[in-house]
Parts: sequence; structure tokens; C-alpha cells
Amino acid sequence: MKTNSRSVQVDNGDLESKIALREHFLEKYHKGTHTKVLDCCAGQQQIWKRLRAKYDVDYLVLDKKEIPGTLKIDSIVYLEAGHGIAFDIIDVDTYGLPYRHFSKAVQHLNKPTTFFGTVNANGMTKPQAEETAALGITCKVPDVLIREAATDLFGEILGAIMHPHVIEYAALIVATRHTSMRTKYVGVRVVPR
Repeated sequence: MKTNSRSVQVDNGDLESKIALREHFLEKYHKGTHTKVLDCCAGQQQIWKRLRAKYDVDYLVLDKKEIPGTLKIDSIVYLEAGHGIAFDIIDVDTYGLPYRHFSKAVQHLNKPTTFFGTVNANGMTKPQAEETAALGITCKVPDVLIREAATDLFGEILGAIMHPHVIEYAALIVATRHTSMRTKYVGVRVVPR
């Protein structure tokens, strides 16, 4: 997603990098299988529309906004209720920080699962307790600094969130080709305890 100086959301600012990241994980962990995908922040569904043409997937789309072809629901509530366990892939291409989604989903895992996310320091979402706790922040800090640190230290925060629940995870972090953006695209393979 792209931003300008006013932090206006533009979906899929680097669509090709997002697709390439997902193709890497689909080829490595899901090749030749029927894969169930939960897309938590799908917007116009551009990413998985292209991937579904190439891979055998069942696809459920969640979004807070009312968009044709989506289930209108808060995806964090859906994941917190444990519904993510039915899926092989959980995709959280949110505008901001995906840690809360990852934290809620990983608590319920019962099989190896692939996660995708977008980490954006320019994001408009307010940092959540998961980010501040993983960063060790115990006092009032401006949101912009938390977002910057949460983007720069993504691997460390992800490890802190995942550690109590998983025995293994492999992450691939891709910086966007748009150098003016503070954005990383992330793929994570998780094996639960």
C-alpha cells in the first residue's frame, strides 16, 4: 500500500512483490495441495484473484468494509474466536501493523500454517498492546515512534509473539521496491507446539 505525505491509503502499492512473496511460500509449503486461504484484509482481492488462477485454493474473504464477495466482519474477532485453525494460510495485508492478527491466530493453531502480512510504519492503525509489549515499552510513547520501531524490529517482535505458541517459524521479509515507503511484506511459516 502506498502513502503520500498525508498517509492516504492506496491498496497494493507494490502488487508484484506481494504476489512473488506468496508464490514463494505456496511453492515451498503448499505445492500440489488443495489449500484453504483466509484473507483478512482483502480490499479489492487483487492479490488472491491472480493467485487463485494458478493455485488450487478455497478462499474466504473478511473485511470490516462492506465489499461484494466478502464476509463483513472484524477479522481480529474472527481469529480471536479460533476460526483461523480451519485454514492453511492466513493473509493479513492490513494498512499498518499485523501483530494483533498474528497474536490472536497463533494462540489457536493446531497444524503448520502460513501467515502473510504487510508491516507499514506509515500505517494509519494505532499501535496495539502486542506491539508495545514486544518492544518492551512501558511508558507513553508517540504512536509514530512505535510504528517506526515495530517496522524496523519486525523479526524480533514476531519472535516474541510467536515464541510461547510455536516450536518453529521461518520468516521471509521483503522490503518494498518503493524506497519512499517504510513498508515490509512478510511471509511466515509456523509450526505450533
